[in-house]
Amino acid sequence: MKRNQTIRALVGASVFSLSVAAHAHSPLQSTVPPEGATLDTAPKVITLSFTRDFRVTRVTATRVSEQPVVLNTGHITAFTRSVDVPLESTGVGDYRIEWRGLSGDGHVQTGAFTFTVR
Repeated sequence: MKRNQTIRALVGASVFSLSVAAHAHSPLQSTVPPEGATLDTAPKVITLSFTRDFRVTRVTATRVSEQPVVLNTGHITAFTRSVDVPLESTGVGDYRIEWRGLSGDGHVQTGAFTFTVR
């Protein structure tokens, strides 16, 4: 009987620690332009908004058939919930924006979104 109690306690502790770790991350809440948007002109700024404090450390923009371009994130020096990153347009086409950074608990997070300029 003691062995079953020990197993249940370990399983419960594992589930609790996983839920705490997941809760501490900072999911991406929204982007400007929005995921999948079709625009008439390329935006001059990309905005990333998170549900909790986050520090963006790298953002790249890739237009189909071109090499990724690392965007300037040097002005982002603190944890915040929203950041604006300048985008130098390379014209019409499909764009993929990839981001990387640290959540408030120090975990590395990455993600991406796309939009089209016609």
